[in-house]
Amino acid sequence: MKNNAKKYRWNLIISIVVFAAIIIVLAVFHEPGKTDSDSSEGKLREYSDLDSSKYVIGCPTGTLDDYVVKENFPNARLAYGNSMEVMPVMLESRMIDAYLTRIITLPYVFENHPELTFFPDTVYSLSPAFFSSNDSKGHDLVDKFDKFYDDLCEKGEYSKIREKWESYSEDDKTKVMPDLNFTGENGVLNVAVSMANYPYDYLDGKEEKGLYLELVERFCAENGYIPKYYTVELSAAVIGVQSGKYDLYAGDVSASSELKESVAFTKDFEVSEEVAVVRKSSVAPDVLKNNESRMEEAYITRIRQSDSFGQAVWNSVNKTLIREQRWKMLAKGLLITIALSVCSALLGTAAGICICYLIRQKSAVLNKIGNAYIVLFERIPVLVLLLLTNYLVLGKINLPPFWICVISFALNYAAFMADMTGRGIESIPKGQFLAAISLGYGKARAFKKIILPQVIYRVFPEYRMQLVTLVNTTALAGYISVQDITKVAEIIKSRTFEEIFPLVLTAAIYFLMAGLLVAGLKLIVRRVDPKFRRTLPKGARP
Repeated sequence: MKNNAKKYRWNLIISIVVFAAIIIVLAVFHEPGKTDSDSSEGKLREYSDLDSSKYVIGCPTGTLDDYVVKENFPNARLAYGNSMEVMPVMLESRMIDAYLTRIITLPYVFENHPELTFFPDTVYSLSPAFFSSNDSKGHDLVDKFDKFYDDLCEKGEYSKIREKWESYSEDDKTKVMPDLNFTGENGVLNVAVSMANYPYDYLDGKEEKGLYLELVERFCAENGYIPKYYTVELSAAVIGVQSGKYDLYAGDVSASSELKESVAFTKDFEVSEEVAVVRKSSVAPDVLKNNESRMEEAYITRIRQSDSFGQAVWNSVNKTLIREQRWKMLAKGLLITIALSVCSALLGTAAGICICYLIRQKSAVLNKIGNAYIVLFERIPVLVLLLLTNYLVLGKINLPPFWICVISFALNYAAFMADMTGRGIESIPKGQFLAAISLGYGKARAFKKIILPQVIYRVFPEYRMQLVTLVNTTALAGYISVQDITKVAEIIKSRTFEEIFPLVLTAAIYFLMAGLLVAGLKLIVRRVDPKFRRTLPKGARP
């Protein structure tokens, strides 16, 4: 027993050391590209030079950028990333040669990625729009919003609102939401947003704010709605709007011809211009010098030299955890992740045992139903199951997204649990059950005292693996607006424009959670492990 405990401790220590070593190596070797030569030969002189098949331009999924790139750089190749925040990392790692971003974000980009630069000339002026469902209700809502927006422009209010949110400031004290009165005579307006799109919709501590949110709230105040926000991905928002889960999507999206067939768009409204960001090493030296002088003349003042490794780590810790007390957001997200894991595991385990019981009955109907359940839910991807449950099955009963996640994860977990438990029971020789009956046990007691402890011990390795997988699966909860630890990390990344440290921190949290979970399960299984049972079960005859 002591040897096993000692072996486990050493395995845990070695795992932590290896994980820490990998992180340190990644951090040390994650150096931005350096200028290889001062020669101008083959270097970029203006953003139009990117229109070549030898260049790869990055595009975040769910944004306008792929349309912009195809229009302005038809000969360039496209590479997609899952968010705007990952674009600078892809650029520094030479996975792409450029990407487009708004001028307002550049001070924050260059604060974390000083080896990048940009061409000051505007590539494209953005004109995003909101959208609603493509039915009479959705079109009525869009018409109301268009009238509201036209009135706002006629009064000159929109330009003031835009200037407030798009102006650069160190502390963001000027970026405050208006104090409005929501009467609510027309009910609640369910609005899907990304909350990861500074300065248009984002979280400032606990406060939801941004240009898009101010437009939504002013619209609600004038038209008798109470706004209710859901943080979702664009793809999930489209499904949610179509199914009636959300009334409006307020975020960056282009009114493409294909999307117009599925949803109803509001009028376009202009926001900040987009420019091309590239590596300094890719730009001709004389052009780079001229660009940086133009950058100094503008409001972009955060250009600096690379920090030392220690200073860079401290800056990352400060921005991710300390600034705006973001550690509280992470702590809340961690609690939600733990609650999701516990509730899903308990419900899934109980459901799996019940399904296993049905399968082992003599009824052919129950047996087929149980087996069909296992086959169905083992083969549907968890993300697809989550979206179907949220938008088609439970979307219109106003069940909180947290419990929709619990139900979805439990449905999937129950299938594996039923299959695993059934195989564990089948692995026990039937003679043991018959022997227990001959010793005076009843059927239920024989199963509880003799069969079940052996089943638990035999299925434990697989159960442990599935439970760790379930904990990791909870990272999908952000797709339907549950702010678990992964979603919170994405929201923080959108504010800090730093990709590596929040990801490393999230990975470390999941790593520690899995380690503690496995350690706790080992303590539980020792109570049913035959090697550690020193006495016969009560009631058994010696």
